[in-house]
Amino acid sequence: MRVKIATWGRKTGIRLWYTEVMGAFRKSVFIGAGLIAASFAVFGVAAFFSAQWLAGVAGRTAADRTTAAERAYALGNLSALKQQAPQAAEYEKKIQTLLPIQDGLLGFPEFLEGAARTHNVDLGFSFGGTPVAPQGKDPGHVAFRASVQGDPANILDFIKDMEATNTRFMINFDSLNFTATANNYEGNLSGRVYFQ
Repeated sequence: MRVKIATWGRKTGIRLWYTEVMGAFRKSVFIGAGLIAASFAVFGVAAFFSAQWLAGVAGRTAADRTTAAERAYALGNLSALKQQAPQAAEYEKKIQTLLPIQDGLLGFPEFLEGAARTHNVDLGFSFGGTPVAPQGKDPGHVAFRASVQGDPANILDFIKDMEATNTRFMINFDSLNFTATANNYEGNLSGRVYFQ
């Protein structure tokens, strides 16, 4: 009977040893697998946040480059404008000389009559309405009406001279109506003359 007990005890010892060893092995395998899985999870989360951070940095860098390019373009334009400032001031002075003061418009009817004589047309003239005062950089203006009679070519030359080549007053014709009379043509004009 002793042999059986010993055998039984030996088998029980091996079984206990096997169970302990296998249990420890399984435990270490699960722990190792868990550590590997946790490492992958931590690495994945770190990679995700790193990618988000890098995308943000790339976006900010692209926006900064765009802003820098826009500022360089604006700076170039500003530099060009500063170089042209003296020329612009000269043009502004020339434009101001085209615009008389409001009291300077008193000579406008005489100016039109002289131009009418030059172009061999008869002229009737009158100011109409109240003057519109200048506002800021916009000039003031006063409406006028005129009627001219004469040869059609002379009337057209008179109108071109007043609107295009005239350097004393700035004139804008709003309406032109032509009718044939017995011997000549008659033009009824309405427009505005500007002042500062």
